[in-house]
Amino acid sequence: MQRRVAVVVLLAALVLADKYDNIDIESILRSDRLMNNYMKCFLDTGPCTSQAYDLKRDFPEAMSDCSSCTDEQKKLVKKASRYLIKERPEQWKMILDKYDPDRTRSVKFNKFLNEE
Repeated sequence: MQRRVAVVVLLAALVLADKYDNIDIESILRSDRLMNNYMKCFLDTGPCTSQAYDLKRDFPEAMSDCSSCTDEQKKLVKKASRYLIKERPEQWKMILDKYDPDRTRSVKFNKFLNEE
């Protein structure tokens, strides 16, 4: 359950660096091991790889309207986020509670998600 939330965290953070433009999100979504590891890192319940740590560090800044995103990153963020919000709302709430407890970033992020 919690493992898919890591995708949102991962993707939202990806917007900050072009080096993530070619990430294979489908592989991450299909890997329970990767998802579990990213989720533990982002929620401070387990160790972080260097990539997961960087993503976790940058996530709060990325969680907005994705104005720093490349077009490819915007597609990835929207795909993963929409899925998690719809299919895994409990896990999405855990991420929001940690990274946006007053929900100020979520307002902009939700606007971004609803754009076509």
